[in-house]
Amino acid sequence: MGQLKAGRTIAAGVSAEVMQAFATREQLAYRVLWRSEEYLNLALSANPSIPEAKVQAVRDAFLGMADDPEGAKVLALSAEVLKQTSPLRFIAAQDSEFDNMRQFYRSTLVHVELQ
Repeated sequence: MGQLKAGRTIAAGVSAEVMQAFATREQLAYRVLWRSEEYLNLALSANPSIPEAKVQAVRDAFLGMADDPEGAKVLALSAEVLKQTSPLRFIAAQDSEFDNMRQFYRSTLVHVELQ
């Protein structure tokens, strides 16, 4: 996005939400040439060898961050660093919400091994 602003590139593939925030902050005019379907971002996943109780504890900690005073501070500081105006928080997702991402990796020319 910085390269777009500097005029060093004419197009970029970026997150729509991140681009909109950047453009607003940097007063950058841009137009969308093509938009893909939506993909979830910042997915957190666990290795299958991790015991379920530990996975659940970490999951609960992330999902509860916004409601915990220390967690809320971390999220607020993260938003400040990212210059995000909307509040940041983690939300639960269903495995099926990542089907489009799996399909993308199955069809891309970049080799990625899916389990």
